[in-house]
Amino acid sequence: MGKPISQAEAEVEKCAAGCDCYIENAERLLRNQFTQTDAKSSYVRFEPLGAILSITP
Repeated sequence: MGKPISQAEAEVEKCAAGCDCYIENAERLLRNQFTQTDAKSSYVRFEPLGAILSITP
């Protein structure tokens, strides 16, 4: 992208820190979320779509 190396290195570190955050919190973020409805039991379940972790600008 034409950035100086120092800026590129900082951007890589920022991206890696974001990935670490998702790794550390994945179980909590992806667990079923139960909700109140007229049904006996309702929840949101997260299903994997592939291996993409992050898309950044």
